[in-house]
Amino acid sequence: MRDEDVSVEEAIARIDEAQERVAAAARALSEDEFAGSGQVVLREHAELVQRVAQQVLYVALSGELPPDGGAPEPPHGREAMLSSVREALDSLYVHVREADPEGFLDCTWRHPQMGEMDWRGWLLSLADDGDRCADALGGLNRG
Repeated sequence: MRDEDVSVEEAIARIDEAQERVAAAARALSEDEFAGSGQVVLREHAELVQRVAQQVLYVALSGELPPDGGAPEPPHGREAMLSSVREALDSLYVHVREADPEGFLDCTWRHPQMGEMDWRGWLLSLADDGDRCADALGGLNRG
């Protein structure tokens, strides 16, 4: 299935499923596991979600990428990072649901692994990123 065949609502459902896995995997880590690599993995995920959510939101509504450096730094702490991801996604969802799903698809930007993508491809990529983060966090759990 191509990205353009996936509706905005389907993409949101996939992202939410992946994010539920991320939250469960993060919460399953002991304090020691989280204090080591777990917080690094979750922080990188939170930074990525906040940056991509902001980019997708701007492009979906205006056809332009936001100015550089606009995404905030995630807070410290497991629950605070998970909350920051949830807030970024909830805001994104409100806006992409208002956007024309066929609008501004000519505005693309480069994904490091997948090449040039439009905002809908980037939206869907958040599910893949969540899956990778959940898998990475799960691999740290020694319990």
